[in-house]
Amino acid sequence: MKILNYLLFLSIIIAACSKEIPYEEQFPFEGEKIVLFAELNPDSIVQVSVSKSFGTFEGVLPDSVTLPDAQVELYENNTFLEVLEYTDNSFFVSTNEFRPISGNSYHFKVSHPELDSIESIPETVPDFVPINDFNFYEEEGQALIDFNFTDDGNQVNFYTVELWGYSTFGSGFIWRYYPRNLFPQGDLSCSLINDNTFKDICLNGETKYFSAIRFDDEIFPAEEWRDGQIYFTLRSISSTFYEDIKLADSTPEPGFGVPPITFSNVTGGYGRVFAYSEDVVVIQL
Repeated sequence: MKILNYLLFLSIIIAACSKEIPYEEQFPFEGEKIVLFAELNPDSIVQVSVSKSFGTFEGVLPDSVTLPDAQVELYENNTFLEVLEYTDNSFFVSTNEFRPISGNSYHFKVSHPELDSIESIPETVPDFVPINDFNFYEEEGQALIDFNFTDDGNQVNFYTVELWGYSTFGSGFIWRYYPRNLFPQGDLSCSLINDNTFKDICLNGETKYFSAIRFDDEIFPAEEWRDGQIYFTLRSISSTFYEDIKLADSTPEPGFGVPPITFSNVTGGYGRVFAYSEDVVVIQL
């Protein structure tokens, strides 16, 4: 009985001392700031998305946060190139159809009459790393792919490998899959941060041979992959792109807890500007 009375007293004390702090007080809205997103690669004309931030519980429509009257300046190796032009699809695009060049760095300056100006940190486009050769084959009803590429030993490289396919079998389907067997399971020193993203620690300056994981033969048997295509992509990504993937991979699923940390390489505002080069092989089935 004494223990019961003690527990009852303790619960009253805890209830009296606890205080619920509103979400808005724990994570106050810092005011509207410019938000910038861009992915730079030599195969695409430069285009960026520019919008403004808003409070967590604000009900907003996409059109209400876009900033068509912003001014977006593009710089190459710290030299001004041009002012990007706003288009109907909510992007600012290079009027000169400029494509980034591997080895050069790029950044943006964005200004707006009602918001503080922002500037992205210079981002260097990685050198192109080609897929040397590959072998796609069927084995015991499963679709496999072996491939290799040569890493540049004069620089630190970061990579992602991606497979996805389209089949016209039946009603047709698109299936995306990330290979898991890029390195032996115990090779944790190779900086494999998820199923398909890694640093060149274990292959610096070498030609490395890989075997991508097979397609799940119970869901999509190899014989159903006829009259379709498989897209195999090797991306050489910037170090900031790698850090963003690494951060996202370690972040728990969204919920009602503490908001996850978001990567940003934009000063004065928010956003992500990343760079990559890629080699894409299309396998006809």
